[in-house]
Amino acid sequence: MAGTTRCSRLLLAALAAAPLVAGCATTQVRVVQRTAVDRTRASIYVIVYECADDPYAAGHARKLSAAMMNALGPHTGARWSTVLTGLEFDTRSVDQQMDSLGAQAVLTLKPIGARTDRYGETVALVYGATLTDRPSNQPLWAAKAEISGTVDLGIQDVADKIVADLARDHMIGPVVASN
Repeated sequence: MAGTTRCSRLLLAALAAAPLVAGCATTQVRVVQRTAVDRTRASIYVIVYECADDPYAAGHARKLSAAMMNALGPHTGARWSTVLTGLEFDTRSVDQQMDSLGAQAVLTLKPIGARTDRYGETVALVYGATLTDRPSNQPLWAAKAEISGTVDLGIQDVADKIVADLARDHMIGPVVASN
């Protein structure tokens, strides 16, 4: 009888810990290129592309776009974003919008890999992040961003890490104090 109680307690402990393990995400951002800049960029336009390999691509792209806006908020006075599928043949409207809004730089996030589990759930996403100057389109900064585990939980964290690296490399300004 004592052995059954001990096994039940261990089983309950294992079941209690299972949601914690299932709800984990790890993120990593590795800067692969940085260029010396003469000034920080105060207005950023973010373009997030969907991943064709990911059945949940549109949702992940929208969440990443929103997460980037949240992360950039304290650092930039102006920011905008859009989500593209990568199948657009004419992106003049996006260029016109960037010009009309006065974007000083464009942060592009393109998926470069995804991994799914045996049930078709996305368990890892890899993005390439590139900051280019406007209107010269010269690349200023590039990084590889990875999310593993429960992707939805890691999206805001990877956005925060990208923005922290941009600020550390003086591509964008430090956190702006609000009144």
